[in-house]
Amino acid sequence: MKALVGTLVLVFCVNAAFGFEGVPLLLWGSTQGKTFNPPALNALASSNLLSENIVESQYTVVFVGDKLSPEALNECGAKKCFPYLENVPQKTYFANVENPIGLLATIGDERKTEWVNAGSKLTPEAGKISFVTLTPGDFSTQDAEIAEMVKDIEATGYKNSAFIYTAAHNNVAEDGMIARRIKREVTNKQEEVPEEPIIYYRDNETFIISYSSIAYKAVGADDPIELNFTSAATSRLNDTEDGLALDLLGDGPKLSFHIRGENGRWWVEKLLYAEKEYYLNTFIGTHIGFSFACTPTSRFLSMEEVQPGSFNELQITRLQLEPRFSTDATEPFLGYSEPWDCVGFISPGIIGGLFVTILLLIILAAGLSWIMEIRTMDRFDDVKGKTITVNVSE
Repeated sequence: MKALVGTLVLVFCVNAAFGFEGVPLLLWGSTQGKTFNPPALNALASSNLLSENIVESQYTVVFVGDKLSPEALNECGAKKCFPYLENVPQKTYFANVENPIGLLATIGDERKTEWVNAGSKLTPEAGKISFVTLTPGDFSTQDAEIAEMVKDIEATGYKNSAFIYTAAHNNVAEDGMIARRIKREVTNKQEEVPEEPIIYYRDNETFIISYSSIAYKAVGADDPIELNFTSAATSRLNDTEDGLALDLLGDGPKLSFHIRGENGRWWVEKLLYAEKEYYLNTFIGTHIGFSFACTPTSRFLSMEEVQPGSFNELQITRLQLEPRFSTDATEPFLGYSEPWDCVGFISPGIIGGLFVTILLLIILAAGLSWIMEIRTMDRFDDVKGKTITVNVSE
């Protein structure tokens, strides 16, 4: 028993030194056994306390509550939450022990251990550690459960027993941590831009397509109309192996992508909505074995001019597409291949910046070259000397 007290005292002191937020722990022995006093701190050995200095002939019962803190125990002092524990004549209290359940479980790795619920029948045995899970919430209920189980153990006549009451969590520290987590989550939610949902269609052989929205804007309309498609299907174009028609189907007209593949590349040849063709203002295509991705909204104008200078418009946002033309001896689609993005690496701004930089470097180089070509006179006229005569060759 003294070795167990010494171990807990040492762990408490180390945790206090490092500032860990632990849980309270109450330790007492059987009223039928000999009373004990905690050893002095300077008498504790710090090596192998967990594995060697706990007497194997002792039976230990660990009562585990859900939450406990020194603040809660102070409040319970006036409310009399623990009538049984308050009347235990000889007990040792540790206000802050880091992970006592883990400590005792480590000790129990080489001993016989068991986990039971409150009210279960316990069989005392030398070297055995029993972890008893108490009813969560009410301290008075936990105190009554502890009293009943200690009484049952003492009734067996086994005298060399030790009892520990602790908890898995510090409710004050946990509440503070939860409050900080909620505050952080609220802050992050305010900063995050809500992401649009992705609509996704695929089969295991011929295609994968996804997008966040497809809208249709007719001439004269103020706002585009969202198109709702419920399924997708494919067919061969003119019964050829290098042509594929991918149709998005719904309650309204279908949207068709006519896809061609040749010489290691694939591309969308035609885009049709309601059987009318649209200009491919954004080129859709890449190398075979890659997927095409375009996060910005792509706008496609109808080839048919509805009014002079006015065209119907299709708007597709966050489009990603990958077709497969041959399914012989190939694995099914497990997901998109590497994406080829429609946003080029070099934008017009980058090209303009490079052009201006090169032009300024040329001007700087020309200016330095001209400055280095400037020559100064190496002879000067002297009024007292001979007049300088400059030959034509000089």
